Amino acid sequence: MTRRAVPMLHVPDVAATARWYESIGFSVDRTHEACGETLWAHLSFGESALMLSAGGRPSDAHRREVDLCIHVDDVEAAFAAVAPLAELVEPLHDTEYGMREFIVRDCNRFWMTFGQPIPVIRRATPADAAALAELAARTFRETFGADNRPEDLAMHLATAYGPEQQGRELEDAAIATLVAEQEGALVAFAQLRRGHTPDCVTGPSPIELWRFYVAAAWHGRGLAQRLMARVFDAARDGGAATLWLGVWERNPRAIAYYRKEGFTDVGSHTFVVGTDAQVDRILTRPVGGEAQGR
Repeated sequence: MTRRAVPMLHVPDVAATARWYESIGFSVDRTHEACGETLWAHLSFGESALMLSAGGRPSDAHRREVDLCIHVDDVEAAFAAVAPLAELVEPLHDTEYGMREFIVRDCNRFWMTFGQPIPVIRRATPADAAALAELAARTFRETFGADNRPEDLAMHLATAYGPEQQGRELEDAAIATLVAEQEGALVAFAQLRRGHTPDCVTGPSPIELWRFYVAAAWHGRGLAQRLMARVFDAARDGGAATLWLGVWERNPRAIAYYRKEGFTDVGSHTFVVGTDAQVDRILTRPVGGEAQGR
């Protein structure tokens, strides 16, 4: 037997409230009327439902007894559609519990939270070694597979990635690893590393952004910006004042992204993939201040 809990709001004017909810995308499925007054309504929104019942009282309370929490596939689009029609309580923001959301009041001042699950960014632990190795190899292959000889790519993947290799990195005090996790799966990662610094990096207290990769399915969804902001936090926490990185000269998409984040080109170095010596551009940026975003 199918079972489902459907919330019911008691409101002063069912018909007016139903019209307001229709204006933000709800559908009015059924109503009950008596003596010319709408006493009850059943509304739907995607797979969810809401009932309205007469008899509620107006309220000027900051927050009423019931909130509605609505999960959407595109919270940015929901914000654009709903915010102009409602009283905004909290603008779009990311939460520590893995949601991007905003809060409005409906026409009766009930709070409505519209949210979309987003990856949680955290420091990696040794328990992440196998998942990190798989993601690192996959994203390297996604990014560079089409532009490298298969034998060189295979050689690089075999030496750079694997549970044992990433396990050693996660135990290394000179390496800080951040991962983005969505529903138990890693979807992006970044690694900061202290060590050798090229002569062309002249800023004080440098640290290298050694690796920065986002799974292809998450490109263009704001995750890179959020991860980069956490990279700068980690660099500051580690006492760094300058962030530097190497990016392949034949990767214009990445170069354009880093430039938008405020990095500037200061030189080059060699990066070897298998047997192929390639040229990486060296980009730097002061750590102070915020990541600039897309």
